[in-house]
Amino acid sequence: MLALAVRILLGVVLLQVLSAERSEALITRNCTGYFRVFVSYIDGVRLAAPEELGRLDEFTATGGCGRLVANRCRRRAARDAMACLRAHYAARTSPRAPNACRIASISGYDVEALQTSLWSFAVRTACARRARSTVTLIVDAYVRGDTGCGGGDLGVQGYTLGSLTFPCPN
Repeated sequence: MLALAVRILLGVVLLQVLSAERSEALITRNCTGYFRVFVSYIDGVRLAAPEELGRLDEFTATGGCGRLVANRCRRRAARDAMACLRAHYAARTSPRAPNACRIASISGYDVEALQTSLWSFAVRTACARRARSTVTLIVDAYVRGDTGCGGGDLGVQGYTLGSLTFPCPN
């Protein structure tokens, strides 16, 4: 009977030690998300190759996990970043960023009205350079960082979300 009581006591102590180690072993890792914008048509004429105009916004997504699986943290962060970018492009005419961009793991995301932001970006870049009437933009969602931010063992992932044509101001 005493042996059983000692075993139970040791089991309880071991469980408390493991629980304490587990809580101390939690870590976070980050990935960076952004829209990457290209111009593909200027005044209705297709460019030989899309020309990169730059990045629209850059924000941080944070994922948490155990300290021995840091890439899992990054995969979680990348998932949240990509979900934000895809959701906002899908709701680009909304005056506010979607809930997927307002979760605790996303910080520094400043785009509200995406359609308006993309038009302003087009005016400042492609329209200001050489377009007279219209520009067509290709909008990609990108997530980058250390291993895991690109999904799997990659450090970068990108997806084309779509293309939009905007008028240039006269």
